[in-house]
Amino acid sequence: MAIKRPKICLLFCGGTTLISRNDKTTEVHAKSDIKPWLDDVPELAVISSIEPIFVFGGAAESVSPEIWTTLAKEIKKNYSAYDGFVITHDFDSIVYTGAALSFMLQNLGKPIVLTGSQDSPGLPVKGSQKVFDSFLRLGIRANLINAVQVATMDLAEVSIMYGNHLLRATQTRKTPSETQSLAEATGEGLGKADFGIKLSEEHQRRRRTAVIVHPELEPNVFSLHLHPGMNLKSGLDLLGPGVKGLLIRATDVALKTPDYQFLERFASQRRLPVFLSQMTEAKGPKLPHLIELPSMLPEVALVKVMWALGQTKSLTQLRELVNENLANEFLKPLEEGK
Repeated sequence: MAIKRPKICLLFCGGTTLISRNDKTTEVHAKSDIKPWLDDVPELAVISSIEPIFVFGGAAESVSPEIWTTLAKEIKKNYSAYDGFVITHDFDSIVYTGAALSFMLQNLGKPIVLTGSQDSPGLPVKGSQKVFDSFLRLGIRANLINAVQVATMDLAEVSIMYGNHLLRATQTRKTPSETQSLAEATGEGLGKADFGIKLSEEHQRRRRTAVIVHPELEPNVFSLHLHPGMNLKSGLDLLGPGVKGLLIRATDVALKTPDYQFLERFASQRRLPVFLSQMTEAKGPKLPHLIELPSMLPEVALVKVMWALGQTKSLTQLRELVNENLANEFLKPLEEGK
């Protein structure tokens, strides 16, 4: 009697560089590329029954909020038919997509795992050629096999499979290095691949639920990162007429009372919600048009503001939404996160 394998939905959205055993490189740019590509990863059939869906195969920089919405709707449409979902994705913007899906897909009862190839062909080589070559030769193969394995496990979160680390999407940050690198913000992850995959104790487990999808986004959000010595008014002069929300990242400077007063007047005159991300326990005065954000990673904060503005234009409701920890996106205080 044949063993029933878990059914995994594999959504293609870039990041598909695959190094075959004869060193041939293949990628999925169209639906017609999927079958020969999957034929070169026979290991997946041992783990699960794979059903592919083509979403996007263009350049990494072309992944947009419209693609995030398409992914969320595809997962909603196919939710009851599969045991888990794996999304291929370039690592350049995977943090944004992971955060968006974390907010769009609520009441999640199954795993959604994003992963991709460690690098793409044609990129400039930095550092040791030998190390780079061994890194590149991984392609997507190892990440994909681990991601599909995770998608069959007792997990109900949006995560990112990167190397041997399974990261919570809303806690994943980019790290400065010669090659693209991701890490968990708190130093802890959802799991690790080491002769098998072991999940951490602190993860959401599978449950029978009906996923709730809120795919609406407002992409026209202007993000302004303040640095020491920067004139606040000059920065705001960059805003165009189509901006629907303003996110001020004051993580490297301390806003003073005149700054808050200026921002309040600006927001009131422009009828524009202004969100403040300060990464500090010290909060400013409560003002009607200014919305202070809890501590979040920069990419996650931006996506949450875009998502919240897609749900409502009410300042009261916006304040409530951004202050609700919807997908474990709030960073722990330092004493707890060590």
